[in-house]
Amino acid sequence: MAALDGSLFAATSDNVLWRRTADAVNINWDRIGSANDVRAMAALDGSLFAATSDNVLWRRTASP
Repeated sequence: MAALDGSLFAATSDNVLWRRTADAVNINWDRIGSANDVRAMAALDGSLFAATSDNVLWRRTASP
């Protein structure tokens, strides 16, 4: 899980990347893409970074 620009991002074990706003309670998560084998995530300067189990580092902007 990572936080960026007022949103929370989560990668699930079924390889899905999800996003929701960080300031609301009981809000649904929006599916925004793939997160194949993500093991760690971080965010910096408008970008989301992830490291995968097969040693790949990827980056994407916060907007889908």
